[in-house]
Amino acid sequence: MALPPSPAPLTQEAYVWQHAHNASVQNAIAEHGSAFRQITVLAAEVTWPPRAEASPEIKRISLKLPPANTCPPIGLAIRVHAYRGSFSPEAPATRQLVALAHELISRIEADGHHVREFQIDFDAAESQLDAYRCWLEALRSSLAPVPVAFTALPSWLDHPAAFTRLARAADGFILQVHSLALPASPDALAPLCDPGAALRAIRLAAEAGVPFRVALPTYGYEAAFDPRRHRFLGLAADGSARAWPADAIIRTVRADPATLANLVSGLQRHHPAALTGLTWYRLPIFGERLNWPWPTLAAVMDGREPAAKVSIEAVSAPADPALIRLVLRNSGEADAISLSDVVINWSDARRVAADALAGFSIDAETTTRVRLSPPSGFRLPPDATLPVGWLRLNHAPSSFHATLSP
Repeated sequence: MALPPSPAPLTQEAYVWQHAHNASVQNAIAEHGSAFRQITVLAAEVTWPPRAEASPEIKRISLKLPPANTCPPIGLAIRVHAYRGSFSPEAPATRQLVALAHELISRIEADGHHVREFQIDFDAAESQLDAYRCWLEALRSSLAPVPVAFTALPSWLDHPAAFTRLARAADGFILQVHSLALPASPDALAPLCDPGAALRAIRLAAEAGVPFRVALPTYGYEAAFDPRRHRFLGLAADGSARAWPADAIIRTVRADPATLANLVSGLQRHHPAALTGLTWYRLPIFGERLNWPWPTLAAVMDGREPAAKVSIEAVSAPADPALIRLVLRNSGEADAISLSDVVINWSDARRVAADALAGFSIDAETTTRVRLSPPSGFRLPPDATLPVGWLRLNHAPSSFHATLSP
């Protein structure tokens, strides 16, 4: 069944997951926050002890946001780990979560920020959906007028009656259609987001009749495997580096910009009335290796497939025009993940020395021609430059050309 024509444009939001709000996180919110209806920040994680009646471990995150007059509306999120106790309104766990929510909201509002929404991220077992509703009802009643939303898993939609009751206990929900199924082998990595599965989940979620947003991925993972048995060892994302065995097989799976741009374009044209927006997991932060850079996300948000645009530049100083540095530049919107050889030709000068950098290899074909070949695994992010080689000539050439071979 096709999705209906769009009744209204979809809003765009982003999630900040970092536990340390360093300068890069603060700068990303300040520079790109205005592109979003809301920035949702992880404010605390709650871990329950084996004895459900005991007090949980609460890890509060020191939020460092731009000044309120330059910051977009803020959503606060708490991540609640597995829980097997009572969900009743009188249960200690319920009271502790409500108290934590009030504490977090008061703390951020004391700095002048507006809290647009409180989110709870709890991967309830499917058998807990009706019980989980008690937490949402308690939070919604106590936190009003701050809206309460929850993250929902597609598997919950297999229980339509229980899910509808759960959804109606909140002001909205965020349907998470991205995840990484544990791979059986290095050659069996599933995509982070399957568009067909995402559309099916969106159709089912809309049947609850409650406003919701869909969460889409921007991030990636490294998956490690034992080299002998190909047994899965674990995952690592940005900010969670792992010390794998030196001989481990490493595979990388990333959110695919082209696939998601096509999904966004389709959803902007056709979506259920209950679907109100997109939430991007996560806001790009400078220096991350596995998350999209900002130009990529900006293009995908518009429903455009981003593309790399790589050029080679020859740079020399006026004081020493015979020393020429070769620099790659990506002025596109996507990572460059493949590259042809760089061919350098010149005239009326003799090569004295030359070398390659950044893993490139060099072939000095003639005294007036050099070829640089990229390494395997080459990757150049948007807005990035990369020195790849240099030449020392006996004097300044009368002509110099650096090109990417066809």
